[in-house]
Amino acid sequence: MRISRLLGLALLMAALVGCPASRPPKNAPTNLRRLTILAINDFHGHLNPRPLESLETPPRRVLIGGAEALAATVAELRSQNPQRTLLLDAGDFMQGTLVSNHSEGAAVRALFTALRVDATVIGNHEFDFGPVGPAVEVAGHGDSNPNAPAGRRGALMRWTKRAPFPVLTANVLRKADGEPVRWPNVRPTLLLERGGVKIGVIGLTTTDTPTTTLPANVADLRFAKLAPILIREAKALRARGAVVVVALAHVGGSCESRDPASCRGEIFDTVRALPAGLVDAVVAGHSHRCIWHRVNGVLVTEACSKGIAVGRIELALRGGKVDASASRVMPPTLVCQQVFANGRCEARLERGKPTSPLADNPLLARHGKLVEKVRAALRPFRQASKAKAMRRLAKLARPLVHRYRGSSEVGFLFAEMLRQAVPGAEVALMNAGGVRGNLAAGTLTYEQVFSVFPFDNRVAVIEATGDQLRRMLEASLAGEHAGILQVSGVAVKVRCGRPAKLLEIRGARGKPLDLNKIYKVVLSDFMLAGGDGLGPVLAEIPAARKRVLAGRLIRDEMAAYLERRRGKPLNTTEEPVLGPKSLAVRVVGRCGGDGWRTRPRALCR
Repeated sequence: MRISRLLGLALLMAALVGCPASRPPKNAPTNLRRLTILAINDFHGHLNPRPLESLETPPRRVLIGGAEALAATVAELRSQNPQRTLLLDAGDFMQGTLVSNHSEGAAVRALFTALRVDATVIGNHEFDFGPVGPAVEVAGHGDSNPNAPAGRRGALMRWTKRAPFPVLTANVLRKADGEPVRWPNVRPTLLLERGGVKIGVIGLTTTDTPTTTLPANVADLRFAKLAPILIREAKALRARGAVVVVALAHVGGSCESRDPASCRGEIFDTVRALPAGLVDAVVAGHSHRCIWHRVNGVLVTEACSKGIAVGRIELALRGGKVDASASRVMPPTLVCQQVFANGRCEARLERGKPTSPLADNPLLARHGKLVEKVRAALRPFRQASKAKAMRRLAKLARPLVHRYRGSSEVGFLFAEMLRQAVPGAEVALMNAGGVRGNLAAGTLTYEQVFSVFPFDNRVAVIEATGDQLRRMLEASLAGEHAGILQVSGVAVKVRCGRPAKLLEIRGARGKPLDLNKIYKVVLSDFMLAGGDGLGPVLAEIPAARKRVLAGRLIRDEMAAYLERRRGKPLNTTEEPVLGPKSLAVRVVGRCGGDGWRTRPRALCR
């Protein structure tokens, strides 16, 4: 499964500093009307705020994100244009935290209802839950009875049916007849009116979905190419009177600078294929990037991820049309639960000795009624998962860092745990997208482990030749945004690039990998099913040499592993598993994709 490409939150905060205030130009013509589009994406169930450590002496942790702060931020932005503001969500909204997963996304639906979300789109991780209930995968059941717990998409369709706002996707088709899916409250497009302006919204879901969710849950679906469908639906909406057309797309990309030519990926390929003036704006997701760019005349926003920012597009309307030259896409607005004395929450900019205490974001009090409404709506969900969330597992002597395209301490920890979990295992693999973030120093709880690995993946075992193992590693590096598999039991050397390249793989004691030997390899059932592009190689392995260990969830195996090691803090310099020389992936060169975030002031030209 694809990880969020979120860098350390420190870099995110730095990337947004020094940029212009997110307000329309003061010299804007007075005969223009404004339409404001607010955007969130890849929320992944992050209902609770998260800490970010400052560079002060001593360092302090400031809370960012969270449902209450998100509600207050949205309310503040909406108040600047109350009659003509849309709030759109670009998908991957419910899979990712204990409090959300425990209710199969019902908690997120309650939040979105309170926020008055106008529409959302189906993301790849919406398919992760599978049927209603604890099972995540059921073979042989389609959608003849969408409400049946055995349906592959039972949990998703229960969520959409109960949502008071539409859920969109125009390019998810049934393989059987090529028709768009017909699920409760799911439609290809939406035509709505705001302040006398007709707005058309088109839902798009990434074509990466079959390899970034459990393949069995989408086996009877086809994810059609985006540009032809977007063009067709946009023309149809224009014919129905839409003055503004917005693509609500769980489709990703990245930009290396403020130069639109630096933007690449599926969403930008799609935007560049559009006729001029057909689509006015894109609310994007999937890649977890902070994007505010104009590409091919289209304004594109992606608001980072996990509810830590809100995207904003200001469309100028004149004479019944969008005035592109007067329209703007703004830098994402940060969502602060707490603030420093300067009113900001960019913790990594705070240095020196603290001079004043942290304070609650004043917006929480300014929009207190909405904040309390959100808190009351989420209270039963938070309470239901509280005991499990607070279960203490171990202590970390220092933070463990996850790098999607690099040597990952968290990824290695999972790989090492998997190898030790299966007697006789020689190698273990952990896909970069299976790990969702860092682990902070201090007491480690079950909730933190859950947030880092929210997927209900099970332990799987294969018997693969050295050559097959090598080609699995190569296949995992082949994609445009591919992460690097973390390994235990072998050592690999990778050169970054587009695509990355496997330079070397060595077995036990530094010897070259025996390409003819059969190795016992541990991995996740997601990878075994062909996730992250491993399908062609795994298809060569006979079924008798592949198995899933029933009832053994990787996340729970990790919790037990940590509890057994509770006697001393993990990750000290003497720690044999997590010491500085233990990591088995060596990366050569710059991995790219996120580097522009380290040059913040260049973004604001």
